[in-house]
Amino acid sequence: MKDLENIIQFLINRSNSESVLLNLLKRIILKKEINFGKVTQIIRKILYNPEINNESNSSPQKGKSLIFNYTPNLVSHNSILRCIFEPLYQHPEVDKKYLANLMIDFFLILKQRKIQIQNHYLPELLLKIVADAKMWTCLQQLLQYRVIDDSKFLAFELISLSDECPSLYQIALDMFNRRGNTDQISEALLCRGHVIDALRFTTANGGGGFREGGTTICNEGSGSQRLDKICLKLLNSAWICPNDRPLRYTIYSYLQTNGKLKSLAESDDADFERFSRDFHSLYSSEELKEAETSFRLARLSSIRGRNRRDSQREESFCSANNDGPAERIIVSE
Repeated sequence: MKDLENIIQFLINRSNSESVLLNLLKRIILKKEINFGKVTQIIRKILYNPEINNESNSSPQKGKSLIFNYTPNLVSHNSILRCIFEPLYQHPEVDKKYLANLMIDFFLILKQRKIQIQNHYLPELLLKIVADAKMWTCLQQLLQYRVIDDSKFLAFELISLSDECPSLYQIALDMFNRRGNTDQISEALLCRGHVIDALRFTTANGGGGFREGGTTICNEGSGSQRLDKICLKLLNSAWICPNDRPLRYTIYSYLQTNGKLKSLAESDDADFERFSRDFHSLYSSEELKEAETSFRLARLSSIRGRNRRDSQREESFCSANNDGPAERIIVSE
């Protein structure tokens, strides 16, 4: 191990040795020839920090002697990703948990040194490596403590992984919510078949041309087209559910009652015409009257039960107040 450390230090001190250094480091990580702590120390030593290193390499002031400053062989984080982590992620013999822990440490080093990451490639690779190692608890902690920054792309990746780790689904929805991506939350709910939840969320958060209280945000131009689009998605998702008449009736009647289908009703949209035609044939007039009667009876029964509970509560309260002074009188005697 000491020889390997000496070789690495030799390569660090040599110019134009980046490829040899990275290939050697990749082999060391694959075969775990050096302990984990030493590997992270090496990465810290060779990692190029643009802000610090550019300042140290700046030209000297005029009038001062020009002295050659020795600088070790430094490597950019993109080169480390491309030459070490990406090939090892695809290598069949790599220790996945070892690689995942090393990738997390590398990511934390970048955060600590405030090295700017230009795109979503690094968080994406980190997510894939940790998920491939089945380190779900660790991944949840990285996300919940915001070690990994929120992004729309990352949230979609989490949804794709939620089949293996169901808790990632809610984390993805929370990420969408923090970013204000209400339409994406509705899409995610609809993809899971949660049509009622999607309708409630869209109405409560004003997405897709909705606003709580049943009024539309905008009724013309692109706003109207956006409203029509989300309405068609809700209707289509309801109609996809096999033999679910109550769901179809609920979605269509709610949108119709709150004036969301006005623009679609005036258009010649073939899909909407099919939904409208099917809606009117979902229930017969007798079934609707029977359902309305049952609803009224159930509501009346609920009101009576609530009134009965309130009266019993009042009686018990009055009884307790009347018994209190009598008990105190007996005690005083």
